[in-house]
Amino acid sequence: GLAQEVPQEVSIDSIVQEIQPEEVGVMLIRSDGQPSTRLTRDQTLEKQGVLFSDLDPGPENWPGNQPKNCPPNWPKNRIDWLEVPGVFQNDVFANLAASRWQNGVLVWVPRNTRVPGMIRGTHWLNPSAGPFYHRTVVVLEEGAELTYVDHFMGQNRTPNSAGHSLSPVSESACVGLVQILAQPGAKLNYVQLQDWSPETHYCLRQHIE
Repeated sequence: GLAQEVPQEVSIDSIVQEIQPEEVGVMLIRSDGQPSTRLTRDQTLEKQGVLFSDLDPGPENWPGNQPKNCPPNWPKNRIDWLEVPGVFQNDVFANLAASRWQNGVLVWVPRNTRVPGMIRGTHWLNPSAGPFYHRTVVVLEEGAELTYVDHFMGQNRTPNSAGHSLSPVSESACVGLVQILAQPGAKLNYVQLQDWSPETHYCLRQHIE
């Protein structure tokens, strides 16, 4: 994607200020080992039984029957949504993301549930933390509807007063795997925004079934 200018320092306050009224769920996912942060307090998703969670790779969560903070109606007999899709079995980047992922987003919408507004996951890459491997898993049960925004951003070069770079940050790398599972009758509007710095090398694999 095209790299766009983003602020040198990313703060939670600055992201909160940009939250739109129609966003019923926003989460900040960091590459530097800091905990993910849910930035909205809207209870719409919880009332609908929708799961909007960070994708913690901890052994207490995956593999297993359920992630943390799962709603009561979570499908206990689910398939393993984190398996690499067959089409990517021999793909280097998909397997890198699947084997080294540090965090990500999990969205699950139960049957015949229409989520009003939209949900956004903001993945922030801190170049000083090294390569960032992330995953996005969106699951829509039969008849469910959702608009989800995957927002990727990275730290930019330090500009001088004329707007020119004086001390560019070191080059960084990000590898991602997006998996969308939509059952019959489900409707998903998936939007991806890439606000990477020019120094970021990014490779993404996406699969829908």
